[in-house]
Amino acid sequence: MWSLIPFLTDHWKCATRPIGSDLGEGKFQFQFSSKEDMQMVLDNRPYHFAHWMIILEQWEATTSPSFPSKIPFWIQVLGVPVHLWNEAILKLIGEDIGWFICGEITATKARLRAHINGLLPLMKAYTLEFSDRNEVVATLLYEKLEKHCTLCQMLDHEESTCPQKPSQTPLHAAPRHSLPPPPTRGSTPTSSSISGRRDVRAHFSKYPKPLITPGKHLTLETVPTTAVATGEHLKGTLQLSRATTPNTLEKHPTTMLSADPPPLNG
Repeated sequence: MWSLIPFLTDHWKCATRPIGSDLGEGKFQFQFSSKEDMQMVLDNRPYHFAHWMIILEQWEATTSPSFPSKIPFWIQVLGVPVHLWNEAILKLIGEDIGWFICGEITATKARLRAHINGLLPLMKAYTLEFSDRNEVVATLLYEKLEKHCTLCQMLDHEESTCPQKPSQTPLHAAPRHSLPPPPTRGSTPTSSSISGRRDVRAHFSKYPKPLITPGKHLTLETVPTTAVATGEHLKGTLQLSRATTPNTLEKHPTTMLSADPPPLNG
């Protein structure tokens, strides 16, 4: 993991090269010489190392185990008819799956930018329910998304090592002239079969909205690995921590809308 430090400091191309330190146990710290360098790094998120996503946040004086946890993603909203594209819908989706930042609508696509909790499963589908009882299921496409589990949608592992993956018992040929052994009971299907279709609002409500504090303190965390850095003398911190999987997965959220939703500023 030591190669992470030169990789990121080279990639960021700051006016003054950040100073990286290995805190041990997979924990790192970066110090920036100016707020401008730090803000440039924050504005260009998300990042990844060896194709694993990195969680990057400004340092805060907190001992919360959920800090840092947020990754700002641009998320394309697919499957929604063009006449329904408006910032009001983008804001509803963004506030429900995380912390909405802004929306963008062009002639070819509608997308939103939001802070997503990188320690929870990603939401890949979202149902828009209108007052006339019609429903539209939107597919959420995360830009610059690297390695993750396509089964449970967590960022700290891939499908091949997913704990929710049903076990497969190898089949053995029965001896000749004898009865085959009784079949092995298969694994009970889990809710991972509806990956990307769950309501994470209850999970997100546990965590406060992100606060940006003055100074040049930066907290950066990658998946899979978090550390907590303290001390006012620090100009920046890099954290790496293993994410945890929620015990249950639920259906994706449903938002009630009028048949003709109003514009955001209207």
